[in-house]
Amino acid sequence: MRSASFDAAAGVRTFFKLRELAAGRGFKIRGASNFIFSIPREELGRGVVAYSSGNHAQAVAIAAQWAGTEATLVMPADAPRSKMEPRGRAGRPS
Repeated sequence: MRSASFDAAAGVRTFFKLRELAAGRGFKIRGASNFIFSIPREELGRGVVAYSSGNHAQAVAIAAQWAGTEATLVMPADAPRSKMEPRGRAGRPS
């Protein structure tokens, strides 16, 4: 994404990578997708498990949906509620 006013103020041509517009809103989706799609189909049917209280959990949940498998997300008991709720919509929270 570009911003003419930012370019003018900075005196250089700039490009912005807006994480909010990316799949998973920038939540490490590439690494999670590459790994999940590398799992053989016969093993993928068992689902995937991730331990994370952060962005990785969201990425695993989204990638699992894309791959047609379930994701079990293990999160610490003290994980912030704001981190836990969105993951429940994309995966199976634990």
